[in-house]
Amino acid sequence: MSASTKETNRKRAQKIADEWEASWRRKLTGVQAKDVLNRILVDLGEDQLDEKTLNQVINDWLAEKLPELSIGSRDQYLGVIKNARQYLGATLEKDIQDVTRNELIEARNSIEKALSEAACSF
Repeated sequence: MSASTKETNRKRAQKIADEWEASWRRKLTGVQAKDVLNRILVDLGEDQLDEKTLNQVINDWLAEKLPELSIGSRDQYLGVIKNARQYLGATLEKDIQDVTRNELIEARNSIEKALSEAACSF
């Protein structure tokens, strides 16, 4: 078994290693690297990496959370999310794994400064 690829088949291990090396040489972005990994996973018969935008994660979370809430709490949550979406802008369409802590803090601080502390907190 290859230590770096964890592959027992020599040809597949070489193919994986070649993909990694080619990716490194091209100085791939995160999105491009995920594409390379997904091609490798497909070749291995594995599931591809799950990709969701920040907006999709928020929508999924709301779909789970809202039925549990009273009408007043629901309105508060929706108000906070509306404000967050306004200040997050293009970050909403980034893959959730690519969203930085700093982007979220900046959005929260902008909301707090423009509106109030209550507008950005549950």
